Amino acid sequence: MNKIKIQFLVGFLCAFGMAGCMPSKTQTITRSTTTAVVDPVNRNDVDSVFIHAHRWLQPAYHKALSRNKDLEGRLTIRLNIRPNGTVANVSVVSSTLNDAALEKRLLDIIKSLRFNDGNFKEWSNTYTLNFVAL
Repeated sequence: MNKIKIQFLVGFLCAFGMAGCMPSKTQTITRSTTTAVVDPVNRNDVDSVFIHAHRWLQPAYHKALSRNKDLEGRLTIRLNIRPNGTVANVSVVSSTLNDAALEKRLLDIIKSLRFNDGNFKEWSNTYTLNFVAL
């Protein structure tokens, strides 16, 4: 079985940090910079939820990789999280994967993620996921 490296380039609000992110051997977490503050409310659970989502995202990529051994690319999504922690909306901003079935499966997985509920406003930002076969 091929090893997969899923690299999350996370679009953070300026106030967000990498709250205890420790990448595993098959995943690299990299912070990207943004200058616009969309919402001043700090949802520090987003990082950890995406790190744990690796266990569902990786098998979806493995399955697509079995159909196309050269499948690699970047998927940038817009993610909206409700105050109760459910995903209100997730959509593709851009993609170089060129695999509609994989993109749909990844969006379905992300829609099912649960974030912390609490005293938050609806949160919106972008994430970029890089899929690289090792």
